Amino acid sequence: TVGDDVAPGIYDIVVSSAANDFVSGYEITVSRSDYIIYVDAKNGNDLNSGMKEEPLATLAGAKNKVRSIKNLYKDRNITVKFAEGTYRFAAGVVFDSQDSGTESEKIKYTAAPGVRVEFSGAVDIDISNAEKVTDEAILSKLYPEVRDKVVCVNIASQFPYALKNEEKHTVLTEHIYKNRENVELFDGDVRRPLAEWPNGEDNYVRYTEAASDNSFIYADSEIPSRWTNAKDFWIGGYLTWDYRYTRHFVTSVNPSEKKITLEMPESSAYYLGQQASWQKISQRWKAYNLLEEIDVPGEWYLDRDTMNLYYYKPKNGSNKLEMSALYHNMIELNNASYIGFDGITFTKSRTRAIVSIDSRDIDITNCTFTNLGSDAVYTTGTKLAETDKNYWQRQR
Repeated sequence: TVGDDVAPGIYDIVVSSAANDFVSGYEITVSRSDYIIYVDAKNGNDLNSGMKEEPLATLAGAKNKVRSIKNLYKDRNITVKFAEGTYRFAAGVVFDSQDSGTESEKIKYTAAPGVRVEFSGAVDIDISNAEKVTDEAILSKLYPEVRDKVVCVNIASQFPYALKNEEKHTVLTEHIYKNRENVELFDGDVRRPLAEWPNGEDNYVRYTEAASDNSFIYADSEIPSRWTNAKDFWIGGYLTWDYRYTRHFVTSVNPSEKKITLEMPESSAYYLGQQASWQKISQRWKAYNLLEEIDVPGEWYLDRDTMNLYYYKPKNGSNKLEMSALYHNMIELNNASYIGFDGITFTKSRTRAIVSIDSRDIDITNCTFTNLGSDAVYTTGTKLAETDKNYWQRQR
């Protein structure tokens, strides 16, 4: 038996016999197994020791435990092993130099063998008590054929996060994550569509002409004329060039002129009426987040003032839903090193899963990234970062 005070390495040993004659020339290799910290979302507590019989409960708790003990176990890797389950993030977890490993003392956060470990930015939403809409003012906004199908439930007590004004009124998004900061609704792993017009992913209509830098004339359709009193909805699409997706909140709809006016940033690059003749004008658009356009099973709308959720529940839909809530990077590595993540599913967050800034020797392996509002992994100023055997699913 070799004590913990013996450093790893190759040693010559001397073996003595009962007759006290000595034989030398034998070698023994001393190595250290990983120091293991256990985490269990269901049965753990961050006040526990982190031993197998006393697991921790969260990634943040595990990170703090690693920080407190890593200097006590020299020349040993540290493995944080997560039991099966969903680990919900109320806030992002930030790693810095104090949480780092070294070349000989790496730190790995990993799923236990053969189980699903999910890092989730969502909260549970129970709609068991949802009721059919009876408010005449709300019913008048819905299509007649769905008035007896749309249910309403107040989720203020189930969604304990403020929807900040800057999130509510973000002016534009220029990338493929079209509704990045908006909360999303899930039934299991199925993403339910936010109420929109026209229906269908990548299905757009074209406006006929720009009325001004921040308004356009919509084609002959009575649909937009129903939106004069709608609130918190936006137009998204390729309003100018086919390679640039932009999104703008709507300030007014004028049915008599068939004109929609948008909240527009102070930059002529986005103006609808000032494109050069050589620039291709796409004019493709669609509207999102409209109570008035709930018309197919699964569509929903959230009134952010009252926190009333309106939902066209599918026939076989569950009463146990989830809503993406986290509006911070799930994991941020800032000037960190020799840290790895393995076998973990990152899901249902409104922004990025992992961000690495000015870090080095970061390993991300065998992970799954799905239903995220932005990039799965984003790095800047990071050296020797490795991503291997990961599964990436584009946000739809």
